[in-house]
Amino acid sequence: MGYLDCTKPCFLEFIKDPSKLIEDPTTKRSIPNPDHHIWLHQDRLLLHAIQVMCMGIAQSIVTRSTIAAQAWGKLEASYANRSNTRKLGLIDSLTNVSLEGKSIAEYIQGTKTILDNLELIGHPVLFIL
Repeated sequence: MGYLDCTKPCFLEFIKDPSKLIEDPTTKRSIPNPDHHIWLHQDRLLLHAIQVMCMGIAQSIVTRSTIAAQAWGKLEASYANRSNTRKLGLIDSLTNVSLEGKSIAEYIQGTKTILDNLELIGHPVLFIL
């Protein structure tokens, strides 16, 4: 998740060569940062996974993304409507769920979908039994 929410930022592409600093502290020689290469490789794998999993309109949203966090942010902005109206609508739907005319499986699936959507927008509902 660190790649997607930017809590694991990209490392610098080049770092100062520590062996050159010992010989001559004024030297400004740089070497490729191996951590940058690893970060970039992991990010590209995540970006590719996101792009492959998306279909239709979602695919066009993430196609031009260059890093995984950018693709994730575009998807989040497009699909995770965090407005108060959305939250209130989902809570209202949850309070009005009825078993009437449904099988138990349909009732549970409908309720679970509403709960999942509430959690997706940052408003999980906790039940105490």
